[in-house]
Amino acid sequence: MQQLQGNEVIEAGEPELRLALGRARISRAHWAQPTEALSCFKEYRIYLCLAPGFIDGSICFRDLWGPHQFEPIGEIFMLPPGHVIHAKGVSDHHYMLVACEFEPEAVHDWFGNELNLVDHHLRATLNIENPNIRGSLLRLADEMCNPSFAGAAICELLAAQVMVDLARHCNAAFDLKPDGGLAAWRLKLIDERLGDVATPVTLSDLAQHCRLSVRQLTRGFRASRGCSIGEYIEQKRVNHAKRLLGTDASIKEISYSLGFASVANFSTAFRRIVGESPRQFREQIMRFS
Repeated sequence: MQQLQGNEVIEAGEPELRLALGRARISRAHWAQPTEALSCFKEYRIYLCLAPGFIDGSICFRDLWGPHQFEPIGEIFMLPPGHVIHAKGVSDHHYMLVACEFEPEAVHDWFGNELNLVDHHLRATLNIENPNIRGSLLRLADEMCNPSFAGAAICELLAAQVMVDLARHCNAAFDLKPDGGLAAWRLKLIDERLGDVATPVTLSDLAQHCRLSVRQLTRGFRASRGCSIGEYIEQKRVNHAKRLLGTDASIKEISYSLGFASVANFSTAFRRIVGESPRQFREQIMRFS
């Protein structure tokens, strides 16, 4: 990986475990300034951000996409081998990742053949909202940080479970239909307009800026991103909340800063997407910080 100066990636001494399918490891990093990196991996890599729960960054597959098409990454994301990956990250950001790295032969054995991830498939791997994968990776991180009886065997089983659930996720992505999706410049414009998660944006406003009707906008957006604009906005707010939960701000302050009418509404939305309450999520962050 090529990385700009002024940023520190800390891996020495962090837990690492060789597996039959590849390896699992935990790494920490600090981005002291805006970061850009180019990389190309030989294995499939799936990551879960442990703290602060969300990486404020985006990725472009340079060999498949235009140089300006960057897609945001979620709490869980997967990077396939053999692609030139251009990653960007914001400054002054600390994070901790648990990663499973799978040898291509092992993945292909599970799928029955080599994965053929095209444009919309790749987007689906950059934000994997799967509670089973999240739970397995969290358990894997806990076993690696706090080894106990038969821990290595448990880690092998957990990694295999991640592989199975990842296969199911990708198979579902293969069924997505890209026809009728929005152009990259329109998706970028929408992301820019939705940058302030606390400020309401109407469908009419987005449609006007994209030079489309509301119907064209909503149908095209769902074809491109696999969800409605409302669901996408809610996901962005929750992702931002994950980052804020790694700070000293109170849950009440976070809920109101994101535009929720009450803490209860915030907690309900957060639990629906993440599968746990903001307080439970914060406790996990503190455990791995």
